[in-house]
Amino acid sequence: MKKYLKIINKFIYSMIYLYLSACSENLLINASKTDPDEDYYYQSLNSLNNQDYDSAIAVINKISTSSQSIVKVRELLASAYAGKCGLNFLNYTQGLSQQTSGSAMSIMRAPFINQTISDPAFCKLALQTMELIGPTELRTAQQNLFVSVTGMVLLGTAARNYTDQMPALGDGTTDVDVCAVVTDSQIDDMILGFGFFNKNFSAVSATLIGGTTNSSLNSVSAACTATAGAGCNVILQSDINPAMRTAFRDIANTKDYGIGLVDVSGNTALIPGACP
Repeated sequence: MKKYLKIINKFIYSMIYLYLSACSENLLINASKTDPDEDYYYQSLNSLNNQDYDSAIAVINKISTSSQSIVKVRELLASAYAGKCGLNFLNYTQGLSQQTSGSAMSIMRAPFINQTISDPAFCKLALQTMELIGPTELRTAQQNLFVSVTGMVLLGTAARNYTDQMPALGDGTTDVDVCAVVTDSQIDDMILGFGFFNKNFSAVSATLIGGTTNSSLNSVSAACTATAGAGCNVILQSDINPAMRTAFRDIANTKDYGIGLVDVSGNTALIPGACP
């Protein structure tokens, strides 16, 4: 298992670019041997593998506009943004695989307790960058795996940052009223995280995230479909409406699926109204 996770982690951070081209070949298809874009690319990749995400992003921004649209460069930029959001793929998936109980949202939130780097804004940038490559149906399974996990991280960091605030880096409990205190903007981050995770979840194996987490995520997906329907796959801010926010607040305020205290005993018909 550990060896498998290390392989996946290496792929997510470097997207196996070093294996796609021989050292004597140009990595960027449109780059000439004197084009600095290739050097910038390798510099950024090295920074990413060293988890220096700011440097990776800064160097990518030096790449020419035309080369920035190349899939490999967009994957690299998305990985750097995800790192700034708080995604360490190996640590996160290991954390998920080690869960033995808990609701889906609490499981997604758990790896960010006591973590200083967890900024939902950068997860959104990572996901927006992946969408530039193409929609779910046109991306590779590996790309959709990255998108689904990054969606989980967006939901997890949002849930941690917005609801688990005491002490400052959280202790795994919900400290605020999900129904009354979490703002529309904050609930929107959770909706978008859910949408990206859910829409791409078929690319995620139970072996990677563990049986308990896989079962919990499948359960919350079904619960969301029963409560919010198409809203469970929303990935655009402009598509979010008040009804979706209401439905998602209800789900989030349950003990069974979310991070709240309302016990619906697995009965999805009781989710509506979990927020009075």
